[in-house]
Amino acid sequence: MECNSKVSRVHRAAVCTTGNITAVTIADASFPVGYDSTQFDLCLNITVLQDNLAAITEKVVDTSFQTVILNKLNQIYPSGLNDSVLQLLGPTSRVATIDDISKWKITVTDTLSSLMNSNNGNWAPEMSNAVITRYLSVSNHTLGTAEINAVGSNICSLDVSVLENITSENLKNANTLDLSSCSIQQKSALYTIGNSSFSRQRSNARIYYQLIGPYLGGAPVQDIQSLSTKNVNMDITTFMNLNPAVIMVLNVSTVQGLLGVNLVDLKLFEKSSVVQSWVAQQYQSDLNTLNIGLVGGKIPPVTSQSTITTVTTSQTNQTTSANTTAQVSGASRFHAGAPFLLLCVGLLTITHSLHTT
Repeated sequence: MECNSKVSRVHRAAVCTTGNITAVTIADASFPVGYDSTQFDLCLNITVLQDNLAAITEKVVDTSFQTVILNKLNQIYPSGLNDSVLQLLGPTSRVATIDDISKWKITVTDTLSSLMNSNNGNWAPEMSNAVITRYLSVSNHTLGTAEINAVGSNICSLDVSVLENITSENLKNANTLDLSSCSIQQKSALYTIGNSSFSRQRSNARIYYQLIGPYLGGAPVQDIQSLSTKNVNMDITTFMNLNPAVIMVLNVSTVQGLLGVNLVDLKLFEKSSVVQSWVAQQYQSDLNTLNIGLVGGKIPPVTSQSTITTVTTSQTNQTTSANTTAQVSGASRFHAGAPFLLLCVGLLTITHSLHTT
């Protein structure tokens, strides 16, 4: 009897008590206020979810509620969600697991674009990688222009080997990409493709710079040095996003040539680690030629020629002093011996006189 009573209480607790969710409930501006995740689960019928998926996913932002939605959809589609469902997931897609994504049927670019929409929240890199890779696993799917535009900055979640398969034509026709979250290796791969994409514009340095700018974070030092002679007036943001290893080997005149009229902005970022490290590599005398007040550069060491000059001068002075002393000493000895010489001459004279007599 006691056992049956407990089962009965559990059964009563596992029912919808807040009110069944209907199309009218969903349309209410306050929905889903009043439901906790348990009641949301118990009160949301699968059929209602299917018929009102877009409206529900648009309003539900609590991750525990989103997990309920995704779990119910997985029950309906045990072999994986298809395009029509995935395009309506909205922010709910962000609670999916790698295992969930591995079953998704992403067969058209519209689905990929919907899943990558940043308005629905950010993907963790490994999750966006899984989504894009799932799309690319379909036969004949590549990272074409439409796909590049769809994934946007999530392109930085892809392996370098995948990025290297992008054609120069597809990249040239794509929207400008934000590569700030890419690794140096990823930026380098994309720069190589971009450099080829815009090769025909090189005759016009400014147009070429505007096109290649987003990819310069992967450019080698020789290409950056070449740009410094083209009067491109590089903006400070692009400069700060260059490969730090490349920045460290640029001299003062090269940086001045790169930034041009934007050189003064370097002073605004003097506290950044990149600028501080670069300044520390330069001679302060060279930094002074920029006339923007950068300090912290190296002081030139004392040259060995200065030391030699000092030593030579000292030795010369010592030799001159010694010679002067010797001359004075000799003169003193000469003067001291004069009376003795006169005495000897006198004695010889007297002796000669006595013999004569």
